[in-house]
Amino acid sequence: MDETEGLSLQLNEPKPGAKTKDKCEKINMMCIYDFDQTISSAHVFHKTQGASVEQIRDQYKKKDFEDWFETSRLTYLKEHFETLRSLGVELRIISFGLVDVIHYALKMVGLDNYFEKDLIFGQDSPELQNVQGQKHRLIKQFMESLSLEKTQVVFVDDDPRNIEATNKDDVCLTVYIDQRKGMQKSHIDQLNGYFNTLAQLFDFNDDGLLQHDEFIAICTSLEVSDELREKLEASYFPLRKQVKVVAE
Repeated sequence: MDETEGLSLQLNEPKPGAKTKDKCEKINMMCIYDFDQTISSAHVFHKTQGASVEQIRDQYKKKDFEDWFETSRLTYLKEHFETLRSLGVELRIISFGLVDVIHYALKMVGLDNYFEKDLIFGQDSPELQNVQGQKHRLIKQFMESLSLEKTQVVFVDDDPRNIEATNKDDVCLTVYIDQRKGMQKSHIDQLNGYFNTLAQLFDFNDDGLLQHDEFIAICTSLEVSDELREKLEASYFPLRKQVKVVAE
C-alpha cells in the first residue's frame, strides 16, 4: 500500500454564512499545513537561501512573494482559510523554514490574519526541535494535548516522507500535494468538503447522543464517500464492531 495515500473524498461544498467559532470553545477540528510548496507554490526557504527575516526585508519585494505564491492562487487560498475558520477549524503550520520568515511571507501576500504566529512551528521552534524535526510526532502531541481523534485532524504536505511517516503511525488524515507546486483548487475543495461534513456531524452530535442510524442518514444526505464514512464511524462508534449484540 502507498503510504502517501491520504484523503480521498467526495463531499458537498460548505454551506455559506457559517459563524466563526469563539476562541474559548473547545477545538474540535484542526488543519495543519506545511508551508513551502504547500501554502506557497515555490520553495520560499530555498528562494531566499535560508536568509533571516531582516535580510529578506532588504532583499525582496512584495512582487517576489506574490510570484512565489502565484497571484492566481491567492484568492482561493484566502477563501479556503476563511471557510475553515468559519467552520471552527484551527489552522497551524509545521515547516522546516524559519517562523519569522514564514509569518513575514504570509503578511506580504495578505494571508497572515489566518495564522496566529504562536501556531506556526519551524526549524527554529523548540517544539519541533524536541521531536527531532519529525512532524508526525509534533502533530501527535497537538492531538494528545487537545484530546483530538484521528478524523478531527488533517495534515497537508508536499513531502512524501512526512506524509508516509504520518500515515504509517496512523496519526491523522493526510492530503499529499504530489506535484509540489502548492495546494491547487482540487485539494482545497477536498479539504473544504471534508471539514464541512465534520462540522455538520459535530453540530448534529452537540449533545453527544448521536445514534448510529442518524449518523448513517447524515452521511447519506451529505453524499459522504464510503471510505470517509468508515473512518468517521470508527471515531464516533469505536465499539460498534467489537460488541456483539445478543437478541433477548
